[in-house]
Amino acid sequence: MLAHPTPAQAFPTRAQRQAVYFAAHPVWQQWRTTGGVLWNAVSTLDSPGLVLARQIHKAAAWVLDTAFSQAPADVGLWLVLGPVVRASWHQWRIVATQPVTATPTQTLQLSPAAQGALQALRQWDPVLNQRAPASPEAALLAVCQGLAVVPTQNPTATTAPSVRLHTLTDQDTLLTLASQYLGNPELWPTIRALNHLRSPYISPRLWDQYGPPVAAFELTTATSAQPFVAAPVVNAGATTVTLPGVPGPLAQSGTVVVLEQWTSTGRQQEAHPIQSYNPDTFVATLTEAVTASYGVGALMSLNLNPAQLTTQVLAPGQSIQIPLSGQPTSAQLTDPQDPMGTDIYVDEQGFLARTDTGDLMTATGIQNLAGALRRRLDSALGTVPLHPTTYGSGLPSVVGQPMLGTHIITGYVRTALLQDPRVTSVPTVTVQQHGTAWIIVAQCQVRSMPSPIPVTTTFIQAA
Repeated sequence: MLAHPTPAQAFPTRAQRQAVYFAAHPVWQQWRTTGGVLWNAVSTLDSPGLVLARQIHKAAAWVLDTAFSQAPADVGLWLVLGPVVRASWHQWRIVATQPVTATPTQTLQLSPAAQGALQALRQWDPVLNQRAPASPEAALLAVCQGLAVVPTQNPTATTAPSVRLHTLTDQDTLLTLASQYLGNPELWPTIRALNHLRSPYISPRLWDQYGPPVAAFELTTATSAQPFVAAPVVNAGATTVTLPGVPGPLAQSGTVVVLEQWTSTGRQQEAHPIQSYNPDTFVATLTEAVTASYGVGALMSLNLNPAQLTTQVLAPGQSIQIPLSGQPTSAQLTDPQDPMGTDIYVDEQGFLARTDTGDLMTATGIQNLAGALRRRLDSALGTVPLHPTTYGSGLPSVVGQPMLGTHIITGYVRTALLQDPRVTSVPTVTVQQHGTAWIIVAQCQVRSMPSPIPVTTTFIQAA
């Protein structure tokens, strides 16, 4: 019989626990009384999770991925949840359907999605419905039923969801998502905070998703593996692994062993919770058998219990929430008292300088602006990830090419300089070639300046 999860295991993140608490409040008092310490952590949850939970005001049902296809057509919001600690690994999802007007104590009319969820729970633990109503397991079922209410009367109007969902691909990063949906890559922290992500934010590796590891090993055939460095190889079907040198407190029940290796078909990986651990022999018993063999050079890590984590790393194929609001606004780029800004001084060779007191030298006024514009010309487009198409110039890739006309260089110079919001126009650009050196001088008209300032840079043609 598969063990039913504790509430902390079923809902491992703060926002998830808050969502269940607010959406199933009539069950809360009973659950808190019968479940003991399982839900005490709710009283310490942070305010961002609270705000998110209060937005979940629609009926919902816990469903497996296989049951998600049964969800009704009017599903308006669903949140991707982290992996649940149990014998068979799935991604659970909370699906919002119609507004809740009934309470979990009333006779319920379940939606197809709710029926699929309850069927999955019964298959998971066939005697679930036969247990005493006061048990935590029965309370969990009651919550699932209560969250899946579809009222018989016409639902009241609800507020439109404040997020959209994006299915992650291997090419997605928070920078590209912020640029695509929010119009500004610098807004990526908004997406990180909304989804409670930790670095590296998006990764196909279980090593990252179940991180941070508290111990890591490279597998070997050595008779006595070196503590904290190497461990014996793991064969398919094994229900135990050796964690040389790991003390008992680090390998508690619920912590996860992650195995990873590269094969001819790509990355092979799996994760298994620890059922028990013997600190004298360093042998950990897993909740289920390993499905593949992991030989010499494979990696094994010991990771925290997912129920203890308040952040997550998403994998390609999962969905990420993108805020609908929070459109980018024009930032105040300069101080009115210092329209050309102050920055750390960088010389023409790209080196920093120090003052007599040992501090980093700064540049202000015309010196700072001219230096910033010169570095913009010297930098190739795409070298700054936050601004791949707006910072830099095409000069590094074209200067010195045969049959290159000065009018082409002039066009690149003007295009690059006008990307700086402080520059209003570039009246003249002079291009001179002296041997293998190309000297470029541009006159830039700057806001609040009565006359143009010169910006000079030199390119040396490669031999």
